[in-house]
Amino acid sequence: MHITLLSNMFDPFNWYGFLIFLGVAVAGVSAWFITKKRGYDTDIVFTIALVCIPLAFIGLRVYYVFFDILAADDKLDTLAGWFRHGKIFGFNADGSFSGMAGLALYGGLLFAALGAAFIVRPLNKKKPILKQMTVLQMYDLFFVLIILGQVIGRFGNIANGELLGREVTNPAWQWFPIALRSGREWTGAWRLALPFYESFFNLIGFGILLYLTIGKRRSFDGFNFAVYCIWYGTVRTILEPMRQSGNIMRIWANGPPLNLVISVMLILAGLAIIGTHIYLAKNSNKKIFIFVKESDLKQKILPCQIEQKVKETEGEVLENKKSVQANDMYSGQEYFGFEKTIIYYKLKHAEWVEKNKNNPANTASEEVKNLADEDAKDPLNDQDKPNEDAKDPLNDQNKPNEDAKDQANDQDKPNEDEVKPSE
Repeated sequence: MHITLLSNMFDPFNWYGFLIFLGVAVAGVSAWFITKKRGYDTDIVFTIALVCIPLAFIGLRVYYVFFDILAADDKLDTLAGWFRHGKIFGFNADGSFSGMAGLALYGGLLFAALGAAFIVRPLNKKKPILKQMTVLQMYDLFFVLIILGQVIGRFGNIANGELLGREVTNPAWQWFPIALRSGREWTGAWRLALPFYESFFNLIGFGILLYLTIGKRRSFDGFNFAVYCIWYGTVRTILEPMRQSGNIMRIWANGPPLNLVISVMLILAGLAIIGTHIYLAKNSNKKIFIFVKESDLKQKILPCQIEQKVKETEGEVLENKKSVQANDMYSGQEYFGFEKTIIYYKLKHAEWVEKNKNNPANTASEEVKNLADEDAKDPLNDQDKPNEDAKDPLNDQNKPNEDAKDQANDQDKPNEDEVKPSE
């Protein structure tokens, strides 16, 4: 392979920064299709992109600079050095631009995740429930694509011959993808090709997360994000000790490796999310909502079956006893956390449409209040659809029927012929 020629053509081109940007772009486009397939509002993809992508690039730089200063012996001199001549923005002392060398992936992830968490509430304020998205739902969707961006971005390290591992001295192992020559022109010492290892394992992780996202099995909100934390944290925990000593970021001078500590924390966070769900499910006398067939969640439970389940568990299986009276319980409600998912809300909306197909002016129950969804699949045939001009009570529950109001006014209005005196 003559990849050296490709690198020389664009010298001094920062392949790492370029391919991270390309990875983010690919992830953003893919996010639109996956969001639509899962039934969420696709408009949120563009809002997230506008807010979180700039924050991610800021985080990539700020994280690296902050911990570089923290780990330095002379912190003030290092701080001044980053801001002298605009080095933090990629400029040299002579004013030339050398590129944004010094980007840390964990910083980009942290800033993007925090940005998404802060904009969730403003985004949801003016949206009906079916168009809203919780923080965990957002993380479930977007982290499956973030890991795809990481797969692409790591090839920038390969093109730059940077962030490699320990030196490989045995000639029998001095070949790609086991090892790679360091340096932009790949003329340095042979070292472990850690960026390729990480990209390869992230590609496997992307396949797993993609299956969990668009496959036919569902889990509680936050499960996919937990799997990402465990998977990526494990990959980095294994690879970090193999890294070249000069490329290891530390929390403080001679302190523990920063990325290794963060990776272990990611694993613990993912395990904590899953463990918390299992604990709460058992305390609520409900089933664990992990890897359940979607078809098994949408089945209607008959009244006799509901009554039998209540008798078997002395009523503890149902948090909301009104479900028995309303005769609208689904099999998915036996799983902890199901009633917070988009699947449940769409089922309730479809149920309302079915019940009110002949009388769209009926007011909806409190349980499905404001669950309007323009893109929801109408279970009725076109011939049975209510008049398009009829107001959906999910949006206008409290709005009185204008025709009824006019009719009432006509009844109260005296007959003009009776009141008018004869001439």
